[in-house]
Order: sequence, then C-alpha cells, then structure tokens
Amino acid sequence: MILILSALKEEIKPILKEMEVTETINLRPAIFCRGSYLGKEIVVGHTGVGPDKMFRAASFCLKEYRPEFAVNGGYSGALTPNLTLADIIISDTIVCEKDGATLNEIFYLDKIEEICKGNSIKYQKGSALTVEKAAVTPHEKAYLGTKFGTISVDMESFGLAKAAKEANTPYIILRSVLDPMDMHLPAANGLVSDNGTTSALGVAFNVITKPHKAIHLPQLEYCAREARKSFIRVLNEIIKS
Repeated sequence: MILILSALKEEIKPILKEMEVTETINLRPAIFCRGSYLGKEIVVGHTGVGPDKMFRAASFCLKEYRPEFAVNGGYSGALTPNLTLADIIISDTIVCEKDGATLNEIFYLDKIEEICKGNSIKYQKGSALTVEKAAVTPHEKAYLGTKFGTISVDMESFGLAKAAKEANTPYIILRSVLDPMDMHLPAANGLVSDNGTTSALGVAFNVITKPHKAIHLPQLEYCAREARKSFIRVLNEIIKS
C-alpha cells in the first residue's frame, strides 16, 4: 500500500477521478479515500493547509494502514529565480522555519531524477522549507531562500516527513512549482476551506469585495493546472514502478 497526502483536494484531483474507491475516511478536517489506482492499493487524502494538519493526518494513516511508503505531493513556491512554473523539486532536505529543524532521510531521490530525465520534465535538486504562513511576495520568497539556503517553500512537507520518521516509514516529498519567485501569490483567505477544498463562496466573495485581486485568479488557476500536471506525471511513474 502507498499513502499519498496533499494539503488541497485540487492537488490530487486526477487521482481521485481515476481511482476505484472502496472506503472513505473522515478525520476532520482531513478526508481520505482507500482503493486502487494504476493497479496498486493506495490511501490518498487531503489534509488542509499547514504542517500541523499534515502531521496529524499522516500520523493517523501511518499507524492505521502501515504503508510501504508515504508521499507528500503538491504545489511549491520558488525561492530562487532559477526555478520556473511546473519544475519538479527533488528535495534532499526539509527545513522547518519554526525551529530550524531538518529532516533528510528522503526515499527514492535517484528514481525521481531518473523519471524526470526519462520524461523530459524539468527539475532541480535542493532543500525545501516548510512555513506556517504563506510566502506571497517576491521579497518574502527571496528573504526566506537567503536565510535558510532553500530553493522552495511549502506548508506541509515537514509535517509528513516528521510523522514518517516517527513511524519509521520511508517517505517521498514530491513538489512542483506553482509560483515562481517573481510571482505575487494572491492571498488565499476564504478561498480554501479548512479541509483543503476550494470554497465557491470564498471565491465569489473575493471577486465582489476585492476585484483588483480577483483578476489574478485565472493566472493562478493556469499555474495550478500546469504544476499539478507535472507532479502527477512523476507520481504516476513512481506508483507504477
């Protein structure tokens, strides 16, 4: 069995669409589906945004299902101008912004690089930073990259890595770039619900009350689609191998 966890439902949408679901589990705010995908038994779920939510959900699943390995997949922000939209991040070290802790026993790094090369998918190797508050401006991203020596930023990787290490389970951090360093990420307040699903009411509210920010939503949707396409391609190859 393989465990696949993301923060947002949108990040794992292609898997949820294609898999044969045999069981749905609610661990508020997280939602998991158990079933088969590409001929393998998997548990896939979205936990909501943040390292604590990811840690709690991952800890439960690792204890309950004892998977062969765990994957945290999803979007990432670039902390270096060398990264572009949909580039895969091959992270050899995960850094926690809160206390500076690091984890680096990451599984399958050579295989991910081999998959990227074989499928002509752009990638970069480097450390990833997990934060509790989104880095939305180019200035914030440049500052974090310089301070921590990391090339990408997200809000969940350290949570899964910590849970997997405590459970003595191999883990993979598979992220692709949603927002390059020079892109101003629109504030997600109200756009994403507690469990990681998109809130239609929140989107409508932002369009009405903040029209100057709403014009960025089509760009964000395009970037999300391209980033998701990239890491799902790699993830599918990992599952099949």
